[in-house]
Amino acid sequence: MKKIISLMLAASLIFLCACGKSDDNGPSESAAETTESTTLHDKAFSEWGTDLLPENFPAPPKGAHSLTVQTGTPSADGNGYRSDWVRLTFTCLDKDYLEFAAEFFKLGYTGRTKYLSGTSYFPDGYNGNWQDGKTLVRVNDSKLNDKGEYVYQIDVMDCVDNFPSALEEIFPKFEGYSRNTGYYYGYNGIDEFVTDKFVSLDQSEHWYWDFGFENAFVGVTVEQFEAYIDKLVEARFAGKVSDTTADTCSVTSADLFKEVSSDEIYGCFMLYNRSLQTLDIVYTNHIERFTGYLDT
Repeated sequence: MKKIISLMLAASLIFLCACGKSDDNGPSESAAETTESTTLHDKAFSEWGTDLLPENFPAPPKGAHSLTVQTGTPSADGNGYRSDWVRLTFTCLDKDYLEFAAEFFKLGYTGRTKYLSGTSYFPDGYNGNWQDGKTLVRVNDSKLNDKGEYVYQIDVMDCVDNFPSALEEIFPKFEGYSRNTGYYYGYNGIDEFVTDKFVSLDQSEHWYWDFGFENAFVGVTVEQFEAYIDKLVEARFAGKVSDTTADTCSVTSADLFKEVSSDEIYGCFMLYNRSLQTLDIVYTNHIERFTGYLDT
């Protein structure tokens, strides 16, 4: 009988590498059914000037200027956002952005922001996400201009239950919010691609479902993360939890497995970013792809 042997932290970091550094920081034009862009303020502004934002949303940062509002609809292919979205593009000093970001916590949102530079998996600049169970807010981009200010893109959308119902046949449901339903990948053998269009879990020999990196669950508390580990253990998954640092962020990896038969093992690879309060998860029926630590 196959036995799972030591892998844990290395497995999660391998999984993170597999997610890769995204070049797509948001919905592409093809992913958004329709878009409209309106420049509301060329100079400084103190109100967003649109009724498309929820009432429970912070006022603009102090000194913010050059506001553009873009809107779009859910993506047709499922790889973009799952609800109508609003993109706020504006310019301000980083200290004013951080005061603006702090307002989310005061308004009952969960999430964090952090400046990152020269990392392997995150774009340079401010990264961050927040959610309050109704609205999901994402820092889509931030770039330093030649005047020492940052140009920010903040995306605002509905919180949507994106957990695939098919996975609930095997894994406990994670009650959280992500921008979309993640990426399904079906393959045979070691890595013979079959399809990325999901029909059923039986359509290919092997599969994984990736809620990693930009598709991670956001605004996840430590308590939520630990409670989900407990749920997996109750469902007869077993493994190990390890703490480390990745890209200057404090992270906790949890690699849990359930051996159903001699040739069927399900894996749940998680990486909880305590610095950003995001949770990357990969679900799979083929843990060899991520670990290679199986002994026949």
